[in-house]
Amino acid sequence: MSNIQFDEGNMGRIAHYRVSVQDEPKTSKMVSMLLKTGLVRDEKMANSVLLGIALLCTALAIWLTFFAASSSETAVENRISKDPSDMFIPQP
Repeated sequence: MSNIQFDEGNMGRIAHYRVSVQDEPKTSKMVSMLLKTGLVRDEKMANSVLLGIALLCTALAIWLTFFAASSSETAVENRISKDPSDMFIPQP
């Protein structure tokens, strides 16, 4: 364990690099894409649009999970005949 050596020469450059990156404001790629397309005027409006899209997708997923599945089950039940004579296969 006494053979461990540390290279302290690079630590100053790494710390300086991290400080300079943290000073810049971070804008997400989706927000910057909305700003570049001109669909929104500022970052706050872009965040609102993205939140609305997320809520719309969540509502659509909930609707498809619960309501679309129940209507397809009803359609299958309507196609199944409840008359036992329809289930009989006549022998030739």
